[in-house]
Amino acid sequence: DITVAAVDRALQAKVTGIARVLAALPRTEDCAVLLCSSISASVGGRGLALYAAGNRMLDAMAHQLRAEGVDCVSVQWGHWRVHLDESGTAMLAGLGVVPMRPADALAVDLTGLR
Repeated sequence: DITVAAVDRALQAKVTGIARVLAALPRTEDCAVLLCSSISASVGGRGLALYAAGNRMLDAMAHQLRAEGVDCVSVQWGHWRVHLDESGTAMLAGLGVVPMRPADALAVDLTGLR
């Protein structure tokens, strides 16, 4: 069911969008870039192929930016409880992944992340 149009739609905001933002914004030499990926890039799951691919591309973009000398990291956020149904929660539990509550996820301190 994956079409070229579906791939284009799935990657526009997350991959093309951030690439355009990074190209358009001036950055100092000591700036740090944080890309927000998803554990779906590593775990995937039924119905998440395009979402997983977009997130894996963010991880690859962070790797490329680091190779170019930019202080960049891509964080694979865990699944937030707000968008999982019971089958999704059960699949993750089988992998040992516990969905995050939004308040807990937003409280994470990323200031020391390298």
